[in-house]
Amino acid sequence: MLITGVGGTDFYPSSNSVSETVVVTVLVVCGALMWAYVLAKLCDVATNSDPGLTAFRQTVDALNELIRSYQVPTAMAQRLREYAHQQREQQLRQYAADRTIPILSTALQVELVMHCHRHWLDAVWFLRSMEEICLVRIAMAVGHRTLAPGEVTPMRHLYVVSRGLVLFGGKVLSYGASYGDDVILSDERYFLPYLARAMSYADIRFLSREELLTIVEAFPQSYRALRRAQILLATRRHIIREVRLMREGEFAAREAAREADGLGEEGSSSATYAPTFLDKMSADNRRKHTSAWMAARLEESAELRGSLAGARPRDEHSSFRQGPSKGASGRSLKRTSWVQDPSQVDAAQAMEAAVTERVEGLRQEMRESIGSLQADVRSVHEAIAGLAQLVRGHADTSNPVGDG
Repeated sequence: MLITGVGGTDFYPSSNSVSETVVVTVLVVCGALMWAYVLAKLCDVATNSDPGLTAFRQTVDALNELIRSYQVPTAMAQRLREYAHQQREQQLRQYAADRTIPILSTALQVELVMHCHRHWLDAVWFLRSMEEICLVRIAMAVGHRTLAPGEVTPMRHLYVVSRGLVLFGGKVLSYGASYGDDVILSDERYFLPYLARAMSYADIRFLSREELLTIVEAFPQSYRALRRAQILLATRRHIIREVRLMREGEFAAREAAREADGLGEEGSSSATYAPTFLDKMSADNRRKHTSAWMAARLEESAELRGSLAGARPRDEHSSFRQGPSKGASGRSLKRTSWVQDPSQVDAAQAMEAAVTERVEGLRQEMRESIGSLQADVRSVHEAIAGLAQLVRGHADTSNPVGDG
């Protein structure tokens, strides 16, 4: 009676009055129904006030059930639970976005998505010149993932760090940083040879090459912007690669391999070989610019200096002019007397002059080769600047994105 809100006193309906009994019974039933309704509302509010958190808790419960069913070791179970709790904020945001964005109008979706994702879209350099609607499609297509410490991300994807620290190419990347711009290239020679490794628990956004190209192809202006970015990146990577090969002295080895395969610059008609920018330099200049050639010249100079030191004639005060002398054992040592012949002295002096002239010639040749190399490097920089200006001026190129 107290719970239903009626009674609780010493006054009860009279047993002789049917009407009083009916009224009290109706009041008790109505009070019980109202109390049950209030309790149901309170339970509903407590349960459904945060559906994202409820879904996360259900996921953790399922994980605990899996750990119990398969008797997972304690250490592994702790790591699994820790990883699940590290995903909490990311799962709550993703749950809210999946439930609310589809019900909005197109204009509101564009405005909301750009507000939520503008910070990392601006961090990707080749996305800055694309159309806004294309950026919205890209932002809605990205996936989300949480990396455990020490985990490595696969290649051929575009990544943006949302939380935590990631090590890539000797650099520590934090919130808002992006990596994996190789996703717009197709030639494996120009890929960076680095793998990203998480230094802590890190939330990342990722987008595959196939999804990016599929979205961009639907927007002509964004397609042209991506094509320009692809040409610039491929050109820069190609020039850096060729300069590195030139510095390491590998041009000579590549030229020998091409000549052995019949793909040299002379007499080759194969359609599978296309000369690059630096391959069109003359063979003499390439040989002069290799470290192997310079090392050979230095070795030749050292050999000539050694022969000069061994054949240098002694002057009139040297021991060759002093006749026999006593050795450490007291015995007479007979000196060589070949320099006493004037003709041999003249020949040695002539040889010294020739060697000196040859050494000076080698030095001059090396100085000229170094100067030529510096001039070629300057010309490469000028070519890069000119090519970049040319690409910006020809925005309407018709080459496909996948051929870069």
